[in-house]
Amino acid sequence: MIENTEISKSNTKLKFLNRHNEKILKGLHLFFVSLTLGSIFSILILFILKNTDSANNFMIDWSMFHMFEHIVYYSFLGNFLTGLTYSLFTHWGFFKVYWVTLKWIGFLLFFLLLVFVLEPALLGLVSLSDSGLYLTDEKEYLLLDSKLILSLIVIIIILITLLFISTIKPWKSRKKDLVSTIKLARVILISLVVFSSVLGIYSTSKLSTLRNMPIAKVNLMDNQDGIYEGVFNGGGGPYTVQVTIKNHKFIDIQLTTARRSKYIRYARGVLPKIINNQSLKLMRLQELLLLASAL
Repeated sequence: MIENTEISKSNTKLKFLNRHNEKILKGLHLFFVSLTLGSIFSILILFILKNTDSANNFMIDWSMFHMFEHIVYYSFLGNFLTGLTYSLFTHWGFFKVYWVTLKWIGFLLFFLLLVFVLEPALLGLVSLSDSGLYLTDEKEYLLLDSKLILSLIVIIIILITLLFISTIKPWKSRKKDLVSTIKLARVILISLVVFSSVLGIYSTSKLSTLRNMPIAKVNLMDNQDGIYEGVFNGGGGPYTVQVTIKNHKFIDIQLTTARRSKYIRYARGVLPKIINNQSLKLMRLQELLLLASAL
């Protein structure tokens, strides 16, 4: 399954994948690359459709966010893990071949755009459109739209460029790659990656559980007139919600928290919808869910 390669300046034997397993790894890597590129193009198409039919802003924003959360995120992780395996357990290394080094730089830029531009833009768009604030905060909504389309275009350019570089494999190789040819460096890097991956998966799972936490139906007929207060500790809280009920109906809802975040303002935009619908069963994200949970 794996073959040993001896390093000239050391008696340490480093293990590398043989050709058969390297082909399997290449197939997996191409699968994740295709999945990532396809999902990014799908988000771009949805964005174009949204700008031709503004009446469905929320559903399209919601679809784009779910496309990112369930496909882009995990395909990115698959790309990273297969690429890391390539650099550690094949002769390509990290710095031995210049075009591989360039691919890792491009991948880092891709990661930064995903985390600091694309995801916040999608989350902001779906929060604004869900609460109806995109009608009153049109300037902020359009700014997030601009960030989204710009990040999508740059990401697509990066991915296509990396595919092109992988195909033509330009530039000569260097003689050494200290990261992949030193056993201790391998162990340290693998340990860091495993720790970071476990931490990332745990955080993502915790956030997903929070976003999809079931909300019990409230029977207002069981509540007497008065002011009720609920507190939710989690997600950056505590969040305190004060609800006024009269004649078995929501009359007023107030949200208070010490947390400073634009999403708190987005959450407050949902309060009138709860009162109008007389129900907590609204589509929500993060603070919107926390708000309903506190209620």
